[in-house]
Amino acid sequence: MQNKWTIGISIMALLLALSGPVMVTKAEAAKKQTPAKAGVATIVVKYGMVKVFRGKETIKAKKGMQLFEGDKITTGEGARAAFIMQDGSMIKLYENTDMQLNVSAKKKKKNRLKVLVGHLWAKIKKQDSGLEIETPSAVAAIKGTELEISINGKVVKLIVWDGLVDWFNDLGKKLVGAGNQSSAQPGQAPTDPTKADLENRDQWWDSVVEPANKTLKTIVRDKDGKEHKVNIKYDKK
Repeated sequence: MQNKWTIGISIMALLLALSGPVMVTKAEAAKKQTPAKAGVATIVVKYGMVKVFRGKETIKAKKGMQLFEGDKITTGEGARAAFIMQDGSMIKLYENTDMQLNVSAKKKKKNRLKVLVGHLWAKIKKQDSGLEIETPSAVAAIKGTELEISINGKVVKLIVWDGLVDWFNDLGKKLVGAGNQSSAQPGQAPTDPTKADLENRDQWWDSVVEPANKTLKTIVRDKDGKEHKVNIKYDKK
């Protein structure tokens, strides 16, 4: 749970990688002028039925799959999934979870993970990531932390394992620190933070085991929609 991940998925690195796996010559690449498009995240773990909805397309998720802005991810009964963001942050989804990636590669754009139902665990690497997690009842603005969010009916619970989280909706705002929890529901401000029973908490995300292999085989698309195979290397420390 305390593993720190780092990942580099720059457009330049992907283009360089294309010269190997795809066997495209520099002349052909220059002529076509179709640079590969990197996703905003990459799936690193997938158990059970996990689907990605991209526009009108429904795709069965698989390890190494690139995720793009606007993609919706669902995990079925007994399923699990984990994906790593461009900055190395790790996100894990429990079974029966629906989430949308409102995340852009543009640095100045506000990024949000929209969780509609289910359970999410996150280990955010950078304090200034600007990432927010939106739920039906409140939004968690992350300041570089480890947290979990559980949605049970209309009640959304936030538990912070490490760091600080701004937890807010139109009716109020709370600063939730490590070892504390707060809940929110429609029509009410988030509750005052209280101590969470972390020792007896079911840490389901520990069952979503990250791969030991330091290279992921993935696919990127160029602006014409053509797919290219690329190897992405990462470090697990």
